[in-house]
Amino acid sequence: MSTRVKRIIIASVIAAVVIVIASIAVRACRENRLLEEGSVDVKAVIEKVERRHHEERYQRIRHRVHRQPAYTSYTIYFAYTVDGVEYHDDFTTRKGMLRSL
Repeated sequence: MSTRVKRIIIASVIAAVVIVIASIAVRACRENRLLEEGSVDVKAVIEKVERRHHEERYQRIRHRVHRQPAYTSYTIYFAYTVDGVEYHDDFTTRKGMLRSL
């Protein structure tokens, strides 16, 4: 295979990769624009935040003992209004605890 043919193959592969990446970027921009057209900013009011600490524990699963490390969970209760109707909801997150080695 000559050097010229190798260069043509490499150039065509690079062009194909660039075209694929460009088409993915154009599609992502188009989907984002379509999502923003039908969306509305909604502001929520945080009503209450609960903090709950969970201690480290061990659990037996299929003849093996699995350790679950300690963590803290936060439950955030919030309310928001859409078209004059008030909604209440909550969201829970987990944050792992730092342990000394």
